[in-house]
Amino acid sequence: MYPEIGQIGPIHIHSFGLMVAIAFLTANHLFTKDLKRRGFNEETASVVTLFAFIGGLVGAKLFHLIENYQ
Repeated sequence: MYPEIGQIGPIHIHSFGLMVAIAFLTANHLFTKDLKRRGFNEETASVVTLFAFIGGLVGAKLFHLIENYQ
Protein backbone atom coordinates (compact mmCIF):
# COMPACT_ATOMS: atom_id res chain seq x y z
CA MET A 1 0.00 0.00 0.00
CA TYR A 2 1.30 3.43 -0.90
CA PRO A 3 1.48 5.88 2.02
CA GLU A 4 0.59 8.83 -0.21
CA ILE A 5 -1.77 8.40 -3.14
CA GLY A 6 -1.53 11.83 -4.68
CA GLN A 7 -1.65 15.54 -4.23
CA ILE A 8 -4.23 18.17 -5.07
CA GLY A 9 -2.47 21.51 -4.87
CA PRO A 10 -0.98 21.82 -1.37
CA ILE A 11 -3.17 18.98 0.01
CA HIS A 12 -1.61 15.51 0.22
CA ILE A 13 -3.96 12.52 0.03
CA HIS A 14 -2.78 9.67 2.28
CA SER A 15 -4.07 6.15 1.67
CA PHE A 16 -4.94 5.44 5.32
CA GLY A 17 -7.01 8.60 5.71
CA LEU A 18 -8.80 7.93 2.43
CA MET A 19 -9.68 4.37 3.49
CA VAL A 20 -10.98 5.56 6.88
CA ALA A 21 -13.14 8.19 5.16
CA ILE A 22 -14.52 5.60 2.72
CA ALA A 23 -15.24 3.22 5.62
CA PHE A 24 -17.21 5.85 7.56
CA LEU A 25 -19.17 6.92 4.48
CA THR A 26 -20.02 3.30 3.67
CA ALA A 27 -21.03 2.58 7.28
CA ASN A 28 -23.22 5.68 7.34
CA HIS A 29 -24.90 4.69 4.06
CA LEU A 30 -25.60 1.12 5.19
CA PHE A 31 -26.81 2.28 8.61
CA THR A 32 -29.16 4.79 6.98
CA LYS A 33 -30.61 2.08 4.73
CA ASP A 34 -31.08 -0.26 7.71
CA LEU A 35 -32.82 2.40 9.80
CA LYS A 36 -35.10 3.24 6.87
CA ARG A 37 -35.97 -0.45 6.44
CA ARG A 38 -36.83 -0.76 10.14
CA GLY A 39 -38.96 2.39 10.10
CA PHE A 40 -36.79 4.71 12.18
CA ASN A 41 -35.71 8.29 11.47
CA GLU A 42 -32.94 8.27 8.85
CA GLU A 43 -31.20 11.38 10.23
CA THR A 44 -30.28 9.41 13.34
CA ALA A 45 -27.69 7.48 11.32
CA SER A 46 -25.70 10.63 10.54
CA VAL A 47 -25.70 11.71 14.19
CA VAL A 48 -24.62 8.28 15.41
CA THR A 49 -21.88 8.08 12.76
CA LEU A 50 -20.60 11.54 13.69
CA PHE A 51 -20.47 10.65 17.38
CA ALA A 52 -18.73 7.36 16.54
CA PHE A 53 -16.13 9.26 14.51
CA ILE A 54 -15.47 11.80 17.28
CA GLY A 55 -15.44 9.09 19.96
CA GLY A 56 -13.03 7.01 17.90
CA LEU A 57 -10.62 9.91 17.50
CA VAL A 58 -10.75 10.87 21.18
CA GLY A 59 -10.48 7.25 22.31
CA ALA A 60 -7.52 6.57 20.04
CA LYS A 61 -5.72 9.66 21.33
CA LEU A 62 -6.38 8.72 24.96
CA PHE A 63 -5.18 5.16 24.35
CA HIS A 64 -2.02 6.50 22.71
CA LEU A 65 -1.37 8.80 25.69
CA ILE A 66 -1.90 5.96 28.18
CA GLU A 67 0.32 3.55 26.21
CA ASN A 68 3.15 6.06 25.82
CA TYR A 69 3.02 7.74 29.22
CA GLN A 70 6.40 9.34 29.91
